Amino acid sequence: MMALCLIFLQVLQTPVDGLESEFHYERLAARKTLLKRAKDHPNSIIPLLQSGNFRLVQAACWVAQKLKVPAALPLLLRISKSRNPQIAVPALNAIKSYDLKTVLQVTKKTDINRAPLRGFLAKRLKRDILDYIRKDCCVGSVYFFYPNQFARFKPYGRVTEDAIAQLLEDVLNEKMRPTDSLVTLLIYAVGDLKLKKLTPLVRKVIEDERFDMDETVVLAALFLAGDKRPFEKGVRNLENALTRAGVETRAMLYERLAGLYHQARLYQKAENYYRLALKLNPDPDLRLNFACLLSVSGKPQEALAQLEKGVDAKRKRRSLSNDWKKWLLRDGELQSVRKLPGFKRVKRKLGFEETN
Repeated sequence: MMALCLIFLQVLQTPVDGLESEFHYERLAARKTLLKRAKDHPNSIIPLLQSGNFRLVQAACWVAQKLKVPAALPLLLRISKSRNPQIAVPALNAIKSYDLKTVLQVTKKTDINRAPLRGFLAKRLKRDILDYIRKDCCVGSVYFFYPNQFARFKPYGRVTEDAIAQLLEDVLNEKMRPTDSLVTLLIYAVGDLKLKKLTPLVRKVIEDERFDMDETVVLAALFLAGDKRPFEKGVRNLENALTRAGVETRAMLYERLAGLYHQARLYQKAENYYRLALKLNPDPDLRLNFACLLSVSGKPQEALAQLEKGVDAKRKRRSLSNDWKKWLLRDGELQSVRKLPGFKRVKRKLGFEETN
């Protein structure tokens, strides 16, 4: 035990002397020495973070920023909440260098309500959410929705809620100029993650005439988040309209109701309306949406049959864009269909049999 203590003192003694110097060049040289030694002994900076001496804490934060020392992160989080900016700012700068997932996992065990830490984490997560939407939820002009699409952000709890709230506020305040599809997906995320506290903010976005969003998805998102009245009112109005509608109007109303129940994850009601709509209007896009519904509700074989019919009809009409083809390979609702051997037939028809 004594030998270990002596080794530890030898590792620390030289850089500590320089770190407390009044001269910048001496402090910088000491930091470099500390960094070099911390590469072999990462936890050697822990006593410095605990020291209470602001120069030592600053130096340890600098090293932690360079090396991303795992054991230092809980201390950095605590220091970042200090009222002393001489140590709080270096701690925050160090935290920025860590992987966001790691930071958020550690913050579960500590209080992150106090700014600026929580704001910083939300700002980091905003970028991740936007990148995810742009890269994984859209294929060119085609965008899509499916259950648990935003589940990867659920473990981050309140930070995710803050990040999505900030994004919606940025949209309203014109701090960003998103596409209508991006706004719709942000609203869908509120429903997918059941963020009931954000429903008033969602209503503000919906009421803003600058945005042209998918009303079906928006009403379903509010419903999933716990604000059920707009959805129930919309469904009631459509069902009442059926009693006095002609054939063409009924087909449109059936399609609207199928879409609403589908996105609200009330699958049996959605299936009933899809079947009624397809009897009156065998539209290929409607059939493809029906295939998604069947797939996500546990009927992959029937979903595959409907998918093939829809693809064949679109091929005849020559309405198969490359973006639309790629959507078939990425939409989460079709995951169970893509696992079936018969899906290879669909891929051959679309011209990318070897695509995974």
